[in-house]
Amino acid sequence: MAAIPELRSTWMFSMVSLERYQFIGGPYFNSLYTLSEPRLWLSSDPVMLDALMLERIDRGRLKAGFKEIDTDGLRMLEFADQLGVGIDKADAVQWMRVQPVAAKP
Repeated sequence: MAAIPELRSTWMFSMVSLERYQFIGGPYFNSLYTLSEPRLWLSSDPVMLDALMLERIDRGRLKAGFKEIDTDGLRMLEFADQLGVGIDKADAVQWMRVQPVAAKP
């Protein structure tokens, strides 16, 4: 969807919560294969967020004794990069930590 110029022009950023994510067995929920991090990612590059999540999912899979996701036949991120939608290389990210602001009563 991000490759459709009419849609993309209305998007400012994408957000991903790492509050709980599943690394095996989707699309059905299985709590045995979930991880949680106190992080919220915000980016103007939706492809980068997907690349970063793929890294996190693979890390969880390896830790649980499973193989990484076979990306040889999965070229969506590479194709999105070629279309100019975003960058498919997670190591190209530029991190910026933002401290939470306490809500005023």
